[in-house]
Amino acid sequence: MIKKELQFKLAALQGFSMLLVAGTCLITYQALVNYIDMYVHRGTELDILLKNLSHTLLGQLVLLIIIGVAVSILVSNRIVGPVYRLEKDIEDILSGGEDAYSMRVKIRKGDELLSLVDSVNRLLERLEQQNSRNQHMAVAAGNRISAARDKFKDSPELQAALTEIEKALKV
Repeated sequence: MIKKELQFKLAALQGFSMLLVAGTCLITYQALVNYIDMYVHRGTELDILLKNLSHTLLGQLVLLIIIGVAVSILVSNRIVGPVYRLEKDIEDILSGGEDAYSMRVKIRKGDELLSLVDSVNRLLERLEQQNSRNQHMAVAAGNRISAARDKFKDSPELQAALTEIEKALKV
């Protein structure tokens, strides 16, 4: 289990839904038996039929619960796995350095949340492009400041102003 709390919530919701279905089936069965008791004369054949019907219904409910648990596990893994992966990759990106925006979130094909991951990756691509533009602008500004330093090397006031501009650019 990856994110136990989320998987437990999903499994509990699925289990509750299955119990509602099972309860509805049992109530319907009991209503049918009550109707038969009120309006139909019971004999050995009818008792055998009701007993077989009870066993069949019980078997089907057990099978329904087993299938429901299997589906619940599969669905929770298809949802929780990508959520965990997305969360982990975003944490890696946030703790990364200068090239963190070049990282991309990856999940298995067929997992849920694929469109969300695609959107996050497009966002990262735009951030990477913007970061690249900012770096190019900072380099160009640095080159212009260097040229201005050479041009105005005799002016301490301009040198101080250029130093302040360089500090601001590095932030």
